Amino acid sequence: MIDRVRALVTPDGAIQPGARLGPPRPSQEIKDEAFLAACRAKQTAIAAYLLDAGAGIGVRGSQGMTGLHEAVWRCDHATTRMLIDRGAPLEAKNAYGGTVLDFVVWVLRHQPGKGRDWCGLVDMLVAAGADLEAAGGRDAIEAALHQVT
Repeated sequence: MIDRVRALVTPDGAIQPGARLGPPRPSQEIKDEAFLAACRAKQTAIAAYLLDAGAGIGVRGSQGMTGLHEAVWRCDHATTRMLIDRGAPLEAKNAYGGTVLDFVVWVLRHQPGKGRDWCGLVDMLVAAGADLEAAGGRDAIEAALHQVT
């Protein structure tokens, strides 16, 4: 899959000559959209490649979701770790006012996907400095985690 992305976007962020990516759009928009899709699809290597090529780490897609929101929604530890290591904004709010950690609490309450390591994901976000209070506090987080364990 990464080979297909490389066939469309060069390492320096230019769109490959002759690449067909739908209607003409600015290359930044294309890279940003592809980055969000990679985060959504658990494609860590592709997301990292697109960041290296100039995609914006704080770009927002539908419903104001950043790449980090998309990764945590799927309990994707690898992409979440890569984004944290590259400085993804932990406190960016989606269109509903949810920070990344707050969004995890929402997902746990509404779309948990049992069998996933949600505790490890929450621990990763907290260790990275996510604001517990913005997510309702430690008790709210633990109650949401308890629902899926």
